[in-house]
Amino acid sequence: MGLVRRWMWLAGAVTTILAAIFVALTLSGVQDATRAAGGPGELRAYAERMRSAAIAGDDERLTTLGERRRDHITALPPGIT
Repeated sequence: MGLVRRWMWLAGAVTTILAAIFVALTLSGVQDATRAAGGPGELRAYAERMRSAAIAGDDERLTTLGERRRDHITALPPGIT
């Protein structure tokens, strides 16, 4: 019985360590994605600029904003988006 308890303790410890590593990697991926997006403030400002350009019917401004956003996204390191 003592051997079984020892193996169960070891299995529990390994599972806990693996879960902690998984959570750490997941959170770092979320942080990278948030940093890449520029945070909610930047996205909100971008949406507002797009909205005002659409209301004004300024197609050139819409195109410029879309191209800037695309360039920003393509300049990010691989694996973030």
